[in-house]
Amino acid sequence: MQNIFIALNARSQWEEITRSFKFSDDIRHESTIDNLKWFLTVGKKSNARRKGCKQAVELAELIIEINSNYEKSKSNNLQ
Repeated sequence: MQNIFIALNARSQWEEITRSFKFSDDIRHESTIDNLKWFLTVGKKSNARRKGCKQAVELAELIIEINSNYEKSKSNNLQ
């Protein structure tokens, strides 16, 4: 349960940091898992010089890792 709060806190921080970042027109500025993955593969390049980009990358990676661990545990509980 603690990881949920860590992920939610990281999500709030990520949204605050990336508020002024450039995002593709087809990718809205939201912190969904798909948008975070897009940010790590595409978006961080166009925002690399913006203040907080390194921290935004770290937060996105943390959120994705927590989500991945949650999905694995959920899958294991179904078996």
